[in-house]
Amino acid sequence: MRENREVKMSHFKGNTYIYTDGACQGNGKENAVGGWAFVCDRYDDINSRRKQITRYGGAVGATNNSMELTAVLEGLIFFFTTMDI
Repeated sequence: MRENREVKMSHFKGNTYIYTDGACQGNGKENAVGGWAFVCDRYDDINSRRKQITRYGGAVGATNNSMELTAVLEGLIFFFTTMDI
C-alpha cells in the first residue's frame, strides 16, 4: 500500500477511523487489474476497546482512481450500515 489517508468520524459511542487505499497494475490499459482495501478501527469510549475490521476487493479493467474511490466508498458504506445509532 502506497499511502494511507485517515478519516475521523465521531459518534456518541466512540470514535471510528477508516484507512483506505487503492491501486492498479497496468493503469489505463484494457486488462488493467486493480485492488482496493479499507481498515476500520472502532474505539469504545466507555472501556477503550478496539475492534478492527478489514475488507478488500478488486476489478479487471480498473483505473487507479476508480480503485482509490472504491476503497473510500466501501469504507463509508460499511461504516454507515454497521453503526449503532
